[in-house]
Amino acid sequence: LSLQAVVFFGNASYAMYIVHFPVAMWMNVIAERLFSTQLSGMGAMLLYVIVVMCLSAVVFKVIEEPTNRFLKKTLTAKLDKSRQKNTDALLNGIAPAVAGSGVPCP
Repeated sequence: LSLQAVVFFGNASYAMYIVHFPVAMWMNVIAERLFSTQLSGMGAMLLYVIVVMCLSAVVFKVIEEPTNRFLKKTLTAKLDKSRQKNTDALLNGIAPAVAGSGVPCP
């Protein structure tokens, strides 16, 4: 996938999934209350798709990407700390046993 727009909207697909239903509901409410009509036809579908894509792009860039970066940084730091603690505990438990057994320690 070399087209940046395709890759971007592929990454924003979860945001599209989340916003598509509320957008449809709000578009219907606005059409009924302001224009006393039901949305139908290709024009309404095109407007719906454009609104969903634009809103999902904003949600992806403003909410999803920063949250993913924060969680990745936070969880990676905690995982690294946990790994180091486990490694230290493992080495502290094995090294004295190996040292006392007469087996050469690498």
